Amino acid sequence: MALVWRVSGVRSVWSWGLLLVALLGTWAGTAHGQMQVDALARRLRDPSFQVRVQGALSLGASDSSQAVAPLCAALDDRDAIVRAAAAAALGRLRRSDGLPCLRQRLAKESNGSVRSQLARSVRRLEQDQALLPDARASRAPTRASRWYVAVDEASNKTSRPRRDVDLVVQAALRRKLLAEPKASLAPCGEDKEVFRRVAKEHKVRGFLLRPSVEAISYQGSSLSVALRITLFSYPDMALQGELVPTMSMSGINAPDTEAEDKLLQMAAERAIDSFLASTR
Repeated sequence: MALVWRVSGVRSVWSWGLLLVALLGTWAGTAHGQMQVDALARRLRDPSFQVRVQGALSLGASDSSQAVAPLCAALDDRDAIVRAAAAAALGRLRRSDGLPCLRQRLAKESNGSVRSQLARSVRRLEQDQALLPDARASRAPTRASRWYVAVDEASNKTSRPRRDVDLVVQAALRRKLLAEPKASLAPCGEDKEVFRRVAKEHKVRGFLLRPSVEAISYQGSSLSVALRITLFSYPDMALQGELVPTMSMSGINAPDTEAEDKLLQMAAERAIDSFLASTR
C-alpha cells in the first residue's frame, strides 16, 4: 500500500463569543522557555499592570507545571486585565491543577470580560479532562481483530506545546480506531517486543501510526490545520504511506485554540477513515 491522501476546503463558520483580542495580540510576542518561571512570577508583583500582564502571558507560554501557583494567585490581582491575562494563561498552560482556582475565581468574579475568559479557560481544561480516557485507551486483540495498531506520541511543528496537541490528536485517533470492531489498539508506549508477541499470538497485522501536527495557520478570517500521519507496518517498520489531511474553517478572526482542536480532531478522524479503507 502506498498512499498519500489530502483533504482541503472543508469550511464552516465558527463563533466562540467574546475574545480578549488585546491579550492574544500581546501573547504573540511572548518568549517561550527563555526565562525561569520564578523570574516571570516576580513580574506578577510589579507595580505596572502592563508588566504583570506580560508576566502572566509568559508564564502561560512556559509549559511548566510550576507556573500554575503564581497564575492562580494572579487571579486575585486588583486590575481586571491582569486577572484576565492570568485566566487566559492558565487556559493555555492546560494543567489540570489550574482548574480549581479558575472555578473558584469564576464564582466570585464581577467583571464581565474577566468572567468570559475564566469560563473559556475552565471549559478548555474540562474538555482536556474529558479527552484523557480516549487519549489513553487501548484494546487487546480479540477473535474479531484483523489489525493491531500502535500510535506514537504526536510530534509538533507549531508554536503550541507538544503535550497540548498530542492530547487532542491521541484522543481523536484512538477513539476513531476503537469504533472499528476489526481494529485492536496497543497501550500507549507498549514495548516493541511485547507488541510483536501480541500480534503474533493473535495472528493480526501490526501497524504503527506516527502523527505530526505540521501547521496551524491563519489567513484573514480563515484557519487551517495540517496533520501528517506516517504509516508503517509494525514492528518491522516498513513504510506504507502517508495520510495528510488539511482542514480549514472560516470565520476565525483571532488565534482560537478551541477551533484549532476541532480541526485537529476532524483531521485525525479523516485520516483513520482513510487508513481503515485502505486496509480492507
